[in-house]
This record gives sequence, C-alpha cells and structure tokens, in this order.
Amino acid sequence: YHSVRYYDIAYTYPGAAEFCDGLDNDCDTTADEDIDCSGDGDGDGFTVNEGDCDDTNDTINPDGVEICNGIDEDCDSTIDNDTECYDDDGDGVTEANGDCDDTNDQINPSATEVTDSIDNDCDGLVDENVAPCDVDEIEPNSSTGLADAVDVGELACGVIGQGGDEDWFSITVSDWTQLYLDIDADATGSPLDATLTLYESDGTTQVAYNDDTDGADPYISTLLPEGGTYYVKVEAFSITAGGSDHTYELWVFGFDACDTAEIEPNNSDSLADFLSPGGTSCGYVNGWSDTDWFAFTVASGDFVTFDIDAYAVGTGLEAQLTLFDTDGSNQLFKDEPSGTADPYFTWYFPVSGTYYIEVESDNIVSNASGNYLLVTTIF
Repeated sequence: YHSVRYYDIAYTYPGAAEFCDGLDNDCDTTADEDIDCSGDGDGDGFTVNEGDCDDTNDTINPDGVEICNGIDEDCDSTIDNDTECYDDDGDGVTEANGDCDDTNDQINPSATEVTDSIDNDCDGLVDENVAPCDVDEIEPNSSTGLADAVDVGELACGVIGQGGDEDWFSITVSDWTQLYLDIDADATGSPLDATLTLYESDGTTQVAYNDDTDGADPYISTLLPEGGTYYVKVEAFSITAGGSDHTYELWVFGFDACDTAEIEPNNSDSLADFLSPGGTSCGYVNGWSDTDWFAFTVASGDFVTFDIDAYAVGTGLEAQLTLFDTDGSNQLFKDEPSGTADPYFTWYFPVSGTYYIEVESDNIVSNASGNYLLVTTIF
C-alpha cells in the first residue's frame, strides 16, 4: 500500500545512510552524495539521474500525475500544480478552498459582488447586489415571536434604525442542510456595520455569529444536522454615517449536504456505516471518546481522496482520520493535523476489497465535538 501524500521521513535524520530518493537523508544539505543513483530503485522507468525526485515511490517521477496531496508527483519542483489545491491565479485561495474561478484573481470568496453576470464572491449567487427582494421585513419583528419568515433560496430586505433596532427572520430547513447567510449592505449603498446571529429553534441557543470587524459585510456558513426552524437576528454593530435608517439585504442559501448520514452506534468496523466513494457522508463527533466508522468498497488500482470539512463548514471540531485495511484492525494511515486544519489525504489501493475509515476528535480538551462532512473523491 502507498500513501501518496507524505514522503517517508523515517530514514531522514542526522547520521542516516544516504540512498537514492532525491532527499538529504543525513541532513548535511546534500542529497544522494557518494552513492550510485544510476539504477531505477522503484521500477517506474526513471532513475534519480533521469529526474526521479523519489526513487522509492513508483507514483513519483517525471511522468507522474499531480494530485491534491502536498507532494510533487511529476518532479517539476512545483507541488499540486494542475490540481484543485494549487492557486493558479495567485489570489490566495485555491479551488479546494472555495475559489470558483481560479483563472481570475478578482473572483474568490473574499471578493465583492458587482453587477457583471458573474458570481464574483463564489457564494452560488450571481449579481445578488441587484436582485429583487423576495421578502420585505415588516415591523415589528424584534423577537422570535414576531420574526418574518424567509425560505432557503430567497432574498430578504430590511432596514435597521438607530436606537437598538433588531430584525428577526425565521428559516425552516431539512436535516443536514449546509446553510449560508450573507448580509449585503454595500450593495444598497448603506453604511450599516451589521452583525449576524443564527439561533436554534429556542431562539436563545446560538449556532453561529459574525460581526466582520474588518468592515466587510457579515457572512455565516454552517452545517445544520437537525432540521427545523432556526432564527436569524440582524442588528447594527455600529452606525457611522448616513441618517437614521440603514438598509441591507439578507441572502439565504442552502442545500442538502450529504449522500449518507451516520447512524449511531457506529464505533467499530462491525458497526460501520457504508459510504460510496465519490459521495459525501455527514456525521457528528460527540466528544473525544466518540468515534464514527465508515466502510467502503474499492476496486484494484483506485485512488480515493478523503477530505474532512469541519472548520470549513462552520463547526469547531478538530478532527482526525484513520484508514484501516480490510480486516478493520490493521492501520494503514492516520492524518491528525494540528490546530484548525481539516484532515485530507489521498490513498492508492492496489488490492480491491472493503476498507474502513474512522473519524474522531484529535483534542480531548477543547474543540472535541462538532459536525463534519466526509467528502470522498475516487479516480
């Protein structure tokens, strides 16, 4: 079996023996010194002298195919080029991180929507700054009991007055909805510095909050495992200019995020939920002791990418992924990134069969619970 994400660094340390892998194994700043690299160590048809930058891995050579995994498969000294993990337009955002046009540095999730028939800010909406309102707020709407109803896919328009005005909206969603809430005051020429808060059905339990202190309009993206009615509150963080009333638009957008939802208990290979590679599974890790197992079947020669979206979908879960062999006990690979990075790796399966992937928290102190998406891609 081969991981195609990380170089094997077990033989790289001061005093280690050099061998033909294009690496400085003994940490003396020189790679492959004093050894003969004229042979083809991994049988891929290329020697180190012919440009093989890792002669211990037959998927890495000048004819290698780049995949999104942090490795230079084609030995051109550029990592992940020609994949969704490479920032082609240099705007600081890759396709893997939400850039919907990586050939244009003016189009990315941080861009400002302008009227040009293009989705400039990559939120799935085109020219929302000039779209007609589906719902106009009706005062009073300063509480959950007075909230104006708005559907997923609609644009609500409102006015925040000075003196502590609040506008509340109710939204009904289905299970496992990926919900996007986007305030746009700039589009209406308003100086409103808004805050945006999403609450559960009780109207008091906060799900997400954004005041965008950098001066941009607030935006919320979050995964909601339980369907039902949620409440959105719009208010002013500060009002700096322009009279007593300040207009805004609230875009509500969402979709069913998963093909398969976890069913508890699923804390072992024998209880694993089945997923189909190429689909998205949804789950919830409830503390550091909770583990979610999924079983999947692959054919010989398949590459599968495993991508956890937790922070990326607005949850606080610090997750880790562990891949197991067909016996459910032999660990093949573990990705346990530090901090707020979501785990991600690609694996090559030379032998067909049913394998297992485990999702769990990597932190027993904080951020040990939360929703996640397990996105799989097969090629």
